[in-house]
Amino acid sequence: MVVLVSRDGVARAPLGRQRAASLPDVRLVLVPEVLQRRQDGRGCRVAERAQRFPGDVVRDAQEQIEIAHLAFAALDALHLDDGTDQFPSSNLEFTAISTPTNASNVIPGSATAQLNIRFNNLQRGADLLPPRRDRALEVAGHHRRELGEAALRRPPEEVALTGGPFGLRRTIVSVRVNPGSPYRIGRRDDGTLGLSLEGGSLADVTLPPMPEYYRHTLAGGKTVMETAPTIQWGYLIYLTVLRLCQYFGAHEECGFCDINHNWRQHKKAGRPYTGVKPVEDVLEALALIDRYDTGQVSKAYTLTGGSVTSTVDGLAEADFYGRYAQAIEERFPGRWIGKVVAQALPKADAQRFKDYGIAIYHPNYEVWDKRLFSLISPGKERYVGREEWHRRILDAAEIFGPANVIPNFVAGVELARPFGFETIDEAIASTTAGMKWSYAPPPRKHTF
Repeated sequence: MVVLVSRDGVARAPLGRQRAASLPDVRLVLVPEVLQRRQDGRGCRVAERAQRFPGDVVRDAQEQIEIAHLAFAALDALHLDDGTDQFPSSNLEFTAISTPTNASNVIPGSATAQLNIRFNNLQRGADLLPPRRDRALEVAGHHRRELGEAALRRPPEEVALTGGPFGLRRTIVSVRVNPGSPYRIGRRDDGTLGLSLEGGSLADVTLPPMPEYYRHTLAGGKTVMETAPTIQWGYLIYLTVLRLCQYFGAHEECGFCDINHNWRQHKKAGRPYTGVKPVEDVLEALALIDRYDTGQVSKAYTLTGGSVTSTVDGLAEADFYGRYAQAIEERFPGRWIGKVVAQALPKADAQRFKDYGIAIYHPNYEVWDKRLFSLISPGKERYVGREEWHRRILDAAEIFGPANVIPNFVAGVELARPFGFETIDEAIASTTAGMKWSYAPPPRKHTF
């Protein structure tokens, strides 16, 4: 059970002789903030003073504080009884708060809190715990707890959109869980699924079929879906083997990417998160796919994840991702087309990708406009630079062949506020210029 304490959370001091029913395993989750305790006329108040942090951390802190207040207030507002002649009314108490560090000058990233319901002879402990726990989770869930129901249910990797008022042709859309999004997928009165925007229907929704290999688990208990999910209706095995990016923080992270934000979400929620997928787990998952994909619907795999600016497991980026490709090609020679989505690396590193068994290389453009590239991908601009990034893409074409170097654009990001283009026509013109450059780049002696 997760409870976050807010500025208005009040725990009354115990009165008289009371028995206590402990609420076990209650974690007090802190977004970087300072807890301070002070006394008022009613008893002990537990409050926070949120520090100022840039970007999403401020928004996260504000959201978590709101959830905390609501969850605690919901618990505290549950009227249990008015007491008896012998005992005061039953109530909720904080009995302990601790952090992993004993240092007084360090802001803790998490803390553990214990709550007790101090109850009188009108109540039974066994009857008190479940409704209190359920109520706290219900309130937190209904007020945009960041992972929400996705923490308990795994959404599909993608959906297909068709029809609707715009007559959409079949379009595959990757799923991203965002409780604040105005878009909703839900079941209609006739039982079909639909995509809506603020109550208005946009499209029919089709879910991908559940492959047989998703019904099997690895020896260690992990699922194939979390280790080696398939997308594009089963065609592509998407191996996100590094679930962190070394472009970290507001001054380095790409504005469109959520890989580090996902890590922060899971850490705040106390959920396990594997930053680096073991090669052995990937091979075991692929063995299950190979065994149960009898129609060989899966044709390719993509190795991807965060960028490496130094090393991971003592390996630079080309060798880190390359070791997975090498292991896959040795274990399953020729079974799948090998792809990698990685930074635009120097020519020698791109050659190493090919030597490891990679056939197709995706060093993505991200966004074409020079100004937007520096604003949206500040880490890549700082470490590599847009012009050098493009030179490396051309170098890679000499190694893999032009048809096998496929840099992508992040469609729509060129319109993102506050830095994006003012009109759709301007955005299309910019990205079109990048696509034309891809098909007919300038002579290598020229600058960009």
